Amino acid sequence: MKIQLKITLLFTLLCLSVVLLLSTAVYYFANEKAFQDFYARLELRAVIASKINFDVNQESQEALDQLRKQHVQLLPEEEEFIIRTDTLDRIKNTPLYKTAGASFFDDAQQNGKAIARHNFQFFAGIVHTTGQQQYLIIVTAVHSYAQNFLTSLSKILITSSILSIIVLFSIGLLFSRQVLSPIRNIANRVNNIRKNGDPPPGPF
Repeated sequence: MKIQLKITLLFTLLCLSVVLLLSTAVYYFANEKAFQDFYARLELRAVIASKINFDVNQESQEALDQLRKQHVQLLPEEEEFIIRTDTLDRIKNTPLYKTAGASFFDDAQQNGKAIARHNFQFFAGIVHTTGQQQYLIIVTAVHSYAQNFLTSLSKILITSSILSIIVLFSIGLLFSRQVLSPIRNIANRVNNIRKNGDPPPGPF
């Protein structure tokens, strides 16, 4: 393999490694950190559900429920669960418990609230105490915006990485030519000396 090609490939691989590292970091932080607002929206819905079900009378319940239906947009596949905390052992084999995870229910009991995520299904829960009884109010929904956003982001990052290979390889060729240009000049002068029998040149 020619030295110019080796330099070009080495340059391309080093730069591409940086590009891939940055792309991975962007995707990771977008996937993990960019959707905290969705948890806040779910938690707000859990608080509203708590108020409607426990903190107001029947007439106010109907009024609040009506306001919620009119002004709080329903999220994709949104569901609401109200579970007595002393009956959590009975739901361990249910899809809700398995999907949200045991740590979600443990955190809710220990801290009074919890959030969890399984793929693009998000969970928020708060504990409400009334009298001697505690209830865990859970609101869950599918974040379809996050799913579409991350799908588009992954396509953009993959396309950018492929284009980066072409651009970096082209730049690498130019770079390697510039790096090797003085060496080629020296080699050409040495060859001319050998052919013409000229005396050795002075310092280059």
